[in-house]
Amino acid sequence: MAILLEMDVDNNGEEEEIIGTSRTVVNNNNNNSNNPILLNLIDFPTITSPPFQQNNYHYKPLSEEEEIKLTTLTLGFPCYHKDFIPDSHPLYPWAKVQPGKVHSLEYLLANRIFDIKGQLKCTDCKYEYEMRLDLVREFNKVRRFIEMNKDNMYDRAPAIWKHPPYPTCPMCKHENSARPVLTDDHLKTDCYNFNWLFLLLTQFLGSCTLSHLKVYCMYNEIHRTGAKDRVLYLAYLNLCKQLDPSGPFDR
Repeated sequence: MAILLEMDVDNNGEEEEIIGTSRTVVNNNNNNSNNPILLNLIDFPTITSPPFQQNNYHYKPLSEEEEIKLTTLTLGFPCYHKDFIPDSHPLYPWAKVQPGKVHSLEYLLANRIFDIKGQLKCTDCKYEYEMRLDLVREFNKVRRFIEMNKDNMYDRAPAIWKHPPYPTCPMCKHENSARPVLTDDHLKTDCYNFNWLFLLLTQFLGSCTLSHLKVYCMYNEIHRTGAKDRVLYLAYLNLCKQLDPSGPFDR
């Protein structure tokens, strides 16, 4: 490292020792000693940091499966990218391969899919059973409810959607105790392959957490900022619009 010094000196042509290294002072022909003169470049010893010690850590990009596992540990459920398409087929014939997507009503009827089924589990006795729904009849109920109450919802889910009445357990007979099974290791269900159509037809979408609903909105490119009643309202409208694109389900 070299530094150029500027200083006043009185001596002419003398040698001066500066910081451990000897350099000749530039001769000043002018007798005015107040004029500054320039010293030669002074070479200070260069201080170098010790060589970088390579550790044994291995930094490499995470694969898609590793990212999903990491997100599962963080959020408690897998959060796939909205463009993620798995290799396997969806668990339900009424669901598309893309997460958060269901087939239209026209497609389902053309493929003779008339019943929608899902799993319920009692919160008291833990009894688990299957519920079957008539697709057209239950969807017409949801459709009529939205048509009659949409103007009074003000982009917020009503109380019956936020806190739906649940069925009575057929085993222990406790009322309001049978809840939809959202995640289950045995059924291999997670936030990616929720039984969204079943939750819509039973009007049990309110059993999803706000994080689940936000993930659904991410899959469908819906603005997901706000309280749960707002995000829940958007999820209902979007699912209905997927079933019937020409229906009155625009915001």
